[in-house]
Amino acid sequence: IFALIWLRLIVRWSFPRPAPVASFSNWEKYLSLAVHILFYIFMIIVPISGYLALVGGGASPQWFNFSLPFPAVTATIKQLGNTHALLAFCLIGLVGLHLLAFIKHRLVGKINLLQRM
Repeated sequence: IFALIWLRLIVRWSFPRPAPVASFSNWEKYLSLAVHILFYIFMIIVPISGYLALVGGGASPQWFNFSLPFPAVTATIKQLGNTHALLAFCLIGLVGLHLLAFIKHRLVGKINLLQRM
């Protein structure tokens, strides 16, 4: 997942961002930008915190039968399981907010945002 996220970032940086929809109000443009930035932040932080929580739980992470490096287990790393879950739920909440915004713009504003994607 982490490698796919970096691939997504490379694709994102390789192509120009579409201009904001002209009919959006300023607060919608800012909220849209903030949500997209938070998407990328959470997409990077959630796998890292999950990896550290896995290591903190005493597991020896494997990837296609190769042992992955992991830091020394500390009390802080052991507590990352709850942080990982909270961050994952925040990411899910952002996805829900994004979906609701799409539905609002599609049904109320009659804007087909799928064409822009």
